[in-house]
Amino acid sequence: MTTTLSEEFADALERIGIKRVAAMAAHAEVRAHLELDPKLIEWGVDTILIGSYARKTAIHPCHDVDVFVKLPSCKETNPETVFAEVRRVLVATYGDRASEQRRSMCIRGFGANLSVDAVPAVPHQSHWQIPQTGTQQFGGRWLKDRWEHTNPEELTELTHRMQERGPSVAGNNAYIRIVRFIKQIRDTQLGSAKPGGLYLELLTYWAFAEGVVGNSYAELLTATLSSIASQLSSGATVIEPAMNAAYSPAPDPGAISAAALSFSGIAAEARRALTLETCPAAAVWRRILGQNANGWVFPLPQGCDELGRTVTPLNATPDLGPQRARPFA
Repeated sequence: MTTTLSEEFADALERIGIKRVAAMAAHAEVRAHLELDPKLIEWGVDTILIGSYARKTAIHPCHDVDVFVKLPSCKETNPETVFAEVRRVLVATYGDRASEQRRSMCIRGFGANLSVDAVPAVPHQSHWQIPQTGTQQFGGRWLKDRWEHTNPEELTELTHRMQERGPSVAGNNAYIRIVRFIKQIRDTQLGSAKPGGLYLELLTYWAFAEGVVGNSYAELLTATLSSIASQLSSGATVIEPAMNAAYSPAPDPGAISAAALSFSGIAAEARRALTLETCPAAAVWRRILGQNANGWVFPLPQGCDELGRTVTPLNATPDLGPQRARPFA
């Protein structure tokens, strides 16, 4: 017997999905200001979406949208000069709502803690390079004194290819949905600890590249968790596939060891859940996926409580106080 809880997983996907309407309006506004600036037009400005929002791997709540400000005709070799032009446009438009970050300009104040990050980029060979903060400080800010090489468009394309060729559940391609589940699990089980969401997304990518098997979200998620636990435990360098280079900056080895221990325990619990009856299996997945701003992510089937017991409506206990499900150590 394999317990898949198909309806509950489908509901969980709805609960971790983002509302794109506000984000669409925010990034469209910022992009319009950038694309109307004469200097940036001279540099061939072309803005696109990148990051988890563009790859459709973001989960609720979506706090930021990344805009890649491509400047294909820019011949400037000084990253500070390039960054300064984008900063000029956004500060003139948004005032103190626009603040400088290590490699982007962040524009806040779009409601519900939503911001837009604008990342300037100039071409370099077959990819792009973006201004990056180094070690020099001037006028109370860190200068952009070096370039960082990147190819976010290719990572988006690789994500879509994996989505198209990977396994499906009930006729729906499953890769992006599994990435969202993994990010929710990471947030629940690791919190503010490293590694972050992109690192876990890359581990999921390589799990699917090696081949995960299953006909349900429960089975595919269990297989992915087992692969992630193995990858973390191996200590092997994680490759960012768009650049075919080591993920940088690499997380601290201690953080990787802690994550490996956590995900090994989670994977074991997921494998156990596949063999349990409906109510105890649902309780396990509820603990694994935890909560977000919408509350508990994994809904309990009718007639089940949070301890995995079968109950009648009169005996149901929606709030168990100190007995409520907790994340795994």
